[in-house]
Amino acid sequence: MTPSHRSLDRWRINGTARLRQTGNAPATNLHGEHQLLLVIFRLVYPKALADEIRTFILNFSVNPKLYSRQDISKREKELGLTRKKGSTTAFQAFTPINLARRQNFWHMAYPIGVRGTPRAQLIDIDECGLWLEKKQRAFGKALHNVRVRAPGVYGHGEKWTLIMGIDCADRVWVRLARASGTTTAIFNNFVLNTILADPAVAASAPRTLMWDNLSAHKSAVVFNTVTFAGHRVLLRPPYRPVDGPIEYVFNQLQNQLTLRAGEITDDLSFSNLVQNIIANLQGFDATFVHCGYA
Repeated sequence: MTPSHRSLDRWRINGTARLRQTGNAPATNLHGEHQLLLVIFRLVYPKALADEIRTFILNFSVNPKLYSRQDISKREKELGLTRKKGSTTAFQAFTPINLARRQNFWHMAYPIGVRGTPRAQLIDIDECGLWLEKKQRAFGKALHNVRVRAPGVYGHGEKWTLIMGIDCADRVWVRLARASGTTTAIFNNFVLNTILADPAVAASAPRTLMWDNLSAHKSAVVFNTVTFAGHRVLLRPPYRPVDGPIEYVFNQLQNQLTLRAGEITDDLSFSNLVQNIIANLQGFDATFVHCGYA
């Protein structure tokens, strides 16, 4: 086959190395080896600055080239990389040991995992902090030269701690108190006198109580309380709130509190509103299914 004169001219100018196909689209900067180095460096150092990436490409590529900051930002945008706040939790979730723990949780039987445990036997428990920093609208309307005057509404920076447990039958166990956190004694008292003392739990087959890896949850006192009552404890995978049905219920509670914040005027109304919202939450079985529990 005889090549065309145009091919011979192109080979003479550009060499015989095959060119990258663009489909007649505008050529993008920072491709090939340099793009690979950018992606590798960003995967290893997600918080790296553009200048650090430019230096890395310049010093470690076969064909060094100094790019501008705009070149780096533009190519990262084309690759679908977006700016996000750094998360230690996200980093810990993907360490080899925590990936293995999650794998074991879903694929091994008790006491390591949940495999073979019917979701009807599960009770998921956790706590969250609630507090209202302020609830005051900044603007209003009034006649010309007249200030907008309105009494201040309830605002409180003191933290409340909500401990809650749920199961597939839409049962809810709640402890709401003004406290900065959860101690072993508080959590053990909740498990013993709120959950295990419930006749529906005491009269049922052995239940499996799940919670995260908070130090107060892993106390031998709490484990003994549950075991002596004839039930079991199972720790959910660390740094994986998506595996906890209770976390989705907390999100529902937060959304409802935001929508109904106007009903809060004092501590009592705040407490009553939280209790009222929780009492009307339902559909927990679907939440357990959504999280993957059989």
